[in-house]
Amino acid sequence: MGYEHYLWRPPELDLERWREWVGDVRQILSELPASVPKTYYPLDGSPVTVRAPLVVTGPIGNEGRPQLNDGRVAFNGGGWADVEGQPQRLWGASFWVDRVYGPPEFDPPLPNDPFADLEPRPDERGWWCESYKTNQRPYDLPVTASLIRLAHRFPEGVQVSSDGGPEDWQAGLELCRQVFGHAELPFAVDGGPDAAGPDRLNDLLAKRDGGRLAPHEAGELRDLLDRDLEAGREAVPGDEAGRQMDDRAPAAGHEAEP
Repeated sequence: MGYEHYLWRPPELDLERWREWVGDVRQILSELPASVPKTYYPLDGSPVTVRAPLVVTGPIGNEGRPQLNDGRVAFNGGGWADVEGQPQRLWGASFWVDRVYGPPEFDPPLPNDPFADLEPRPDERGWWCESYKTNQRPYDLPVTASLIRLAHRFPEGVQVSSDGGPEDWQAGLELCRQVFGHAELPFAVDGGPDAAGPDRLNDLLAKRDGGRLAPHEAGELRDLLDRDLEAGREAVPGDEAGRQMDDRAPAAGHEAEP
């Protein structure tokens, strides 16, 4: 058990966009605060919140430098927090993204191996899932901010999810807004309001044209365009999908064939 973030991604990410993302991560790491609040939940007492140092190291944790290059982005946390006289380490599982994904290699399963089906496999899109168990240690801040920018650079090319909700990503969003001027949560929120109406559609089209469309909004935009196509509504000016609608809509006075 633990607190994790998840990334579904294709086997290879575009090099040009990747380089843009690597530049984003460099900016994020250069703008981090010196410390962040961290709450601990002892089994036999009340929660304790301390100010923990935010140290970013190499992927092993607590040593080395982050790896930021054409093939890989990888880093971890480092340092210690004093919690009522007890030292708590501030590194854990590494944040590690390879531009070209290499599936882990395992020995051939033994006969009747109950764990054989647990080996990683791609989904129906051919995408692979990676996870990052930060347990909300301080380096969770650059991890969430980096995932926000990854989703921004690859709006339809990666899929991000998390054990945390919007409140857990707020610090990462604020950091990205401070550094880049804008940021969008990279996953949809359950129970959120239904998107509807021309204002929402126009807003999503403007975001798309400006390169600011979040991954979950890309799906929402497709749904809204499909809805308009099926309803035979007037095309959205300047939108290619909308311009094709007249050809697909039934002629006046005739019912569409089932």
